[in-house]
Amino acid sequence: MKKVTDLELSAEAMLRMGRSAVEAVVNHIINLPEAPRSSLENSLKIVRSLREPSPEKGMNFESLLDFLMNKVIPVSINTPHPAYLGYIPGGGLYPSAVADFLGVPEPGSPLQPRLGWKRMFWNGLLNGWAIHNLPAAY
Repeated sequence: MKKVTDLELSAEAMLRMGRSAVEAVVNHIINLPEAPRSSLENSLKIVRSLREPSPEKGMNFESLLDFLMNKVIPVSINTPHPAYLGYIPGGGLYPSAVADFLGVPEPGSPLQPRLGWKRMFWNGLLNGWAIHNLPAAY
């Protein structure tokens, strides 16, 4: 019988994985000002290279993270770039990434609508919207 990889990680392994991911994200963000507005020249080649059958064996997290950060993510449109005018982007802000990581409850949680309402409420306060019209239950 084949050995199945254990996805129940130790605290040490989870912390190591988390630190590696955070370091990669911070490095990406601090280098955004020097990054090009877009880098799509090799996008078709990258897309084609990702067409493959499911691997028989997994790879370590650091190799996967390195592949994503150096081969996949750079082939993109840099929405936080000052010359990007497609829309007001939400990406590229570290507090947003942390909020996404920590603030999203499990699917089906009764907290999801409440957190969504809180964001609307805070946006209302910040933007001077008529928040007095919102339901009192919230």
